[in-house]
Amino acid sequence: MKRPAPAEQSSLFSEEPASNGPADLGWNAQSVARPTLRFPIPLDAHVRACRSCDARVFWIVTPRGRKMPVDADGTSHFATCPNAAQHRGPR
Repeated sequence: MKRPAPAEQSSLFSEEPASNGPADLGWNAQSVARPTLRFPIPLDAHVRACRSCDARVFWIVTPRGRKMPVDADGTSHFATCPNAAQHRGPR
């Protein structure tokens, strides 16, 4: 990595207060769009109704070997279920 020139170094250590994070920069976490992940649904996926919203959910196995509910379009049902919080475990 190239070292900054002496004139650039002095600007790195200015007396101005540092930014307080993303809020100071004019954006928040909700304004940043995340890409929608879509998972392939195998033909032998188990189909069940969600216990809280009665939506049709397909249970797939992720590449890491964990079971995950997805909607018919392949998106995670945790992202679309209005009651997803009640299915999460404690942290």
